Amino acid sequence: MGSESFRAFDVRPGQPVPDIAYLLKATEDYVRDVIHAFNKRGFDALDPKWRGGTPNKISEQTRDWICVIARCDPRFLGRPFSTWSLSKLLDDL
Repeated sequence: MGSESFRAFDVRPGQPVPDIAYLLKATEDYVRDVIHAFNKRGFDALDPKWRGGTPNKISEQTRDWICVIARCDPRFLGRPFSTWSLSKLLDDL
């Protein structure tokens, strides 16, 4: 565990929000949001279960199909080469 994971143990009940924000290198608004969520939902609030990044632009089925094609020998599909490159795969899709 990195030192960041131990910082949460430095936080004590009744400690002012600005002090907690400083310790965790977070904004005071974020600390308040986490405290309110914890008071409402308990420990479940500490595991937000979110994913970063943009949503997938292709479906899981489409992704699986692309993987099937990429794993097969291009000659099986009548192509004159033995391995895929990204540009060749893109042209074929």
